[in-house]
Amino acid sequence: MSDEFLSQEELDALLSGLTSGSTDSISVDEEISSLADAIIEGFSTALNTMIGRNVTITKEELERANAVNLADRLSPHLVVSMVELTWKDNKVDLLFFMEDNLGSTLADLMVGGTGEGTPPLDEIRMSALNEVISQMMGSATTSISKVFSAPVNMEPPATQTINLEEDKEKLKELIEPTKTVSFGSYTVKLDEKDVGKLFLVLPARLAGEESKTETPSGVGRQTESQPVPIAKQEKPVKATPVEFEELQPRAMSQQDTGKLELLLDVPLTISVELGRTKMTLKQVLELYNGSIIELDKLTGEPVDVLVNGKIVARGEVVVVDENFAVRITEIVSPRERLTTLR
Repeated sequence: MSDEFLSQEELDALLSGLTSGSTDSISVDEEISSLADAIIEGFSTALNTMIGRNVTITKEELERANAVNLADRLSPHLVVSMVELTWKDNKVDLLFFMEDNLGSTLADLMVGGTGEGTPPLDEIRMSALNEVISQMMGSATTSISKVFSAPVNMEPPATQTINLEEDKEKLKELIEPTKTVSFGSYTVKLDEKDVGKLFLVLPARLAGEESKTETPSGVGRQTESQPVPIAKQEKPVKATPVEFEELQPRAMSQQDTGKLELLLDVPLTISVELGRTKMTLKQVLELYNGSIIELDKLTGEPVDVLVNGKIVARGEVVVVDENFAVRITEIVSPRERLTTLR
């Protein structure tokens, strides 16, 4: 009898072998992998720019998983954002999880703190964190558009905090338990110091790929015996760039002068721009009386004269009767003015 029945140890080994072939160990599609890499690249770029610190994001795993098992793979205290991305024929619902200590660190840095001690996410810090995530996703869409060579549209992210220890059912509201998804886990370092993890939940495959791979056998597919239609070859079209004639000034007629007089009383705002610079929100909050802001123009370089925000001339700053003034040294050409209006 012992030769005909399996022992308990043999049954356990058999079941273990079956379990090892589940979707948790299946690698993700190449397109999904490229999408995840583009998102993380965008996240890293945005964080380095916003907080002015060296941020590195390292991939720990990226694989398919059953949504019902995700609660065991996520940290219990999380900040979660849901974002809808669309490009070409693809529509992707992205779930972006961030450990609350990572979220607290980034939010604290945004409001001028040191990022130490992971302060609680109050209303002000939650608003700052939502701005961080919006900038991260905006940068991610730029990276995605480069990878897939298509413009990407993004809905504004909806951000909230969740506690899976107190409410395990919350995850089911975000992801259907029966779904197979692509799950990525990443470690975030700030100046070589671990500050937390972030997680991505993406579809198992993109829409175009899904229609190819999930079609039932024999339905909507061409077999070897079926002829493959040959695409009709189009004749090459020779395209040349359009060239426009140079705009030439012409003398104004009396009728033109009359039309122009109708606009002479229209008020215009004239401003002079000494220069510009870019600063992070943290740097702005750290300004104090006596702070020096370095502009992008050299000493003695002509300043821009703007009318309703558009450059029309350049000049040098002078003093007239103890008042600042600008002596016009150059009038912007009509072609350059036309370019600034686009």
